[in-house]
Amino acid sequence: MKALLNCILIICLAASFTFADTFVDKQTGETFHGYLTGTENTGLSDANTIEKGLTKIDLSKYIVTRDLKGRNNFVALFEISDIEAAMVTAAFEESIKNEAAKGPLFILLEIDSPGGRVDLCKRMCAAVKGVKNCDTYAYIKGGKNGGAYSAAAVLSMACDKIYMAPGTVIGAATMIAVDANGKPSDMKSVLG
Repeated sequence: MKALLNCILIICLAASFTFADTFVDKQTGETFHGYLTGTENTGLSDANTIEKGLTKIDLSKYIVTRDLKGRNNFVALFEISDIEAAMVTAAFEESIKNEAAKGPLFILLEIDSPGGRVDLCKRMCAAVKGVKNCDTYAYIKGGKNGGAYSAAAVLSMACDKIYMAPGTVIGAATMIAVDANGKPSDMKSVLG
């Protein structure tokens, strides 16, 4: 129950800082509200607007201001419990891009993870940083792991803002290797 209340509080706080887009044509002053879908084609960006629906615009001809108009009234939520499977990472990369294109209020990564593979973490961070048309927030929720460690800490830092539940931890990033018996060992002792 406490975790649910913390999550609701974080969503409400983040929503108060969330912005959509107002587009003003530099020459004509024409104004419309909406969000970029992130799809670019031949120098034009797709914008889903209240006034015109889906339209192509040349961003260099517009003043784009972030404000509270035009976003869809939902939050895209991703739960991150480990960073171990390449298939899960590939699904995350595709899903975060697709969700951002739907114009959510924001994207929330709910993290409780001991970390995981560095190569997969780098891909997930690149996917988060690739979201240019929507704010991304990390919420370190706690749970069985108690926070975001190692690669999960790095992933949270790729987000625009980080929120933490009371008593959670973020950090403890160190490279780990696995020996021939499958037991973890510190990378420094392996490499010398």
